[in-house]
Amino acid sequence: MDLPISFQNVGGIAVFLFIIGLLVWMHFRRPQSVMVEPKGAALGLAYEWSLTPLNKAKNDFLARFQELERVVAEQRADDVHLIRFGLFNMTEKIIEREQITHPVEITFPEGTTILSALYGEALKTERYNEAEPAVEGQTVTLPVQRMNPKSTLVFNFILRGGVGTLDVRGETDEHGSIKRVG
Repeated sequence: MDLPISFQNVGGIAVFLFIIGLLVWMHFRRPQSVMVEPKGAALGLAYEWSLTPLNKAKNDFLARFQELERVVAEQRADDVHLIRFGLFNMTEKIIEREQITHPVEITFPEGTTILSALYGEALKTERYNEAEPAVEGQTVTLPVQRMNPKSTLVFNFILRGGVGTLDVRGETDEHGSIKRVG
């Protein structure tokens, strides 16, 4: 009996079946129900900030601080710093005003003078509260407001004196204390 299949064809079929078998084995070997939570979802309400000395700020950055001329015009500017403070809703849900159990408070180090604390801009959300941040001594309290999912509120601070670290407090009922993004 003469088979029309040569040894080369049988070897090719064997390799093909081996590869298919290996892929099937790898498919069934991997975990079936691995749920990966997005990194930011665990953060809930989060913040980040950046500090720029006034004498090193570029023109496009200075344009974001509309009150700068009024605040610094008559004073020396060598120890003035600009801070952009971002407040982020890192969740996939709306954070309502009622869910914020402690408003965001930013305490600056001793020796820092807060010259200005104003709302800057909103990204992927509306500004639902027209109130400006409240300044009391070394502490700035941000107005409580609703935030859309994956949105950002930016506040601009003009300070005189050195700033090394900020003490930031705030809390939501679902995610607990506010956390720094970085």
